[in-house]
Parts: sequence; C-alpha cells; structure tokens
Amino acid sequence: MSCDSKISTFRDAFTSFPRGNRYSISGQIPNSNNGWGNDNTGGFHIHALALNVPPANLTTLRYNYRGRTLKNPGDRLFPFWNVTILDDTGTDTVWEAFHKWSNSINDHDSNLRTTSASSYDSYKQNGWIVKQLGLNGDTIKSVTLEGCFPYIVGPIELDMNQKNTVCQFSMVIAYDSVVDVFTKDIIHSIVTGK
Repeated sequence: MSCDSKISTFRDAFTSFPRGNRYSISGQIPNSNNGWGNDNTGGFHIHALALNVPPANLTTLRYNYRGRTLKNPGDRLFPFWNVTILDDTGTDTVWEAFHKWSNSINDHDSNLRTTSASSYDSYKQNGWIVKQLGLNGDTIKSVTLEGCFPYIVGPIELDMNQKNTVCQFSMVIAYDSVVDVFTKDIIHSIVTGK
C-alpha cells in the first residue's frame, strides 16, 4: 500500500483550520454591577487571555486478573477549569467581581456564607458558555458549564520592572457538569432546521 505524500492531498482533507486564539466566554456572576462588558441580562463577556475547552474525562474501573488488568469505563469526572483573565479599571472590575462572589460563599472575616448566597442558585451559576469561533465569527464548538463557582481567585502580580504589560490574573473555576456540547454541524442544523 503506497502512501500519498502530496501536500495537496493533505490540504484537501481539511475544510478550514480553526484558530486557538478565537473564543469567547459568557455567563453570569452573582451580585455584580454593570461594566466590563455586561449585557442587559446581567451576563458578562470577560476578556480571557488563555483558557481551554474543558476536558471530558471518564474514570476507569480496573480489575486485576492473573497479572493483567481489565479496564471498564467508570463515572464522569469534571476537573477544575483554569482561565487567565485580563483585568480592567471599571467601577466593578472582573477581579473584584470574582472576589465578591467568593466572599459571598465564605466571608473572609466572619467565615460564614452571606445571606445573598443562602441558596444553591445564588452561589453557583449555570449556563456559562465557552465557544471556539471560526474565521468569520461563527461558532465552531460550544460547551455549557453548569454549577460554576470560583475555586481560586488568583493574585494580580505587581512589579516595578514590568513594562508595557497588562494586569492579568488566573482563575480556577469549579463546576458540576458540562451540558450542550455543540459542534458546527449541530449548530447549523439547529439554526437552519436541516
């Protein structure tokens, strides 16, 4: 069997090449004011410098038998999600909004949950959407995260030696599950009905 090594064969096997630098995140942060891209529904569009589409992990059940291991699929595991965010200087900065959210879940001073976060729906947020965008701005892939809350609000590094840099910080988000995993074909069929 011969191998076709022509570059045109390789090129023609692709429709287009997606870019890793075209994406968006949208969702809601409880008790945040307007600013930094909030829309009329209280949602937000933060400027994430780096992130990943959350992985889909299945755990493995392992059974040993006479020196060999039988593997079977186990339960789904949703690991923590890391995001690097560009901060801003509005009246309610992104870093401040995440700190307020974290503080409402467990107050720094009292070590108690505030009354604004007294129920599950008030401290966990559903419907965070992560999209990979195409060259025309169309959605190529999309996942929706359920039960999100800030696990770690990272520090903002201040350094006199840094020049021409923008403040950024890292976030670690905990979430319960991933729903509505869409690809371009599924989105196209929903929009067009075909």
